[in-house]
Amino acid sequence: MEAHARQPMQWLTIQVMLRAATQASSLFGLAEHLRAFFKCQHLEPLLGGGILQMTVPDKPTSPAQRYVLTNAGVQLKLLHKQQQALSRTA
Repeated sequence: MEAHARQPMQWLTIQVMLRAATQASSLFGLAEHLRAFFKCQHLEPLLGGGILQMTVPDKPTSPAQRYVLTNAGVQLKLLHKQQQALSRTA
């Protein structure tokens, strides 16, 4: 099994870092690139799909902004736990 199949998040992080590091970058610069990638690839689809919601929806860039599961997100989390439990017993 390939390394990226066993640890998908680490592999994604490595891919993003390799794309970002085409020139000398500070730690802050690399972190900003990862932040933009995470927002585009993960956060926005979860918000758009109704799985997450903002605690301050009228100020999306507020430093006080937090994200919480919606009712649909809670149901999805429960379903995932049930599927994990079933796969362990199978």
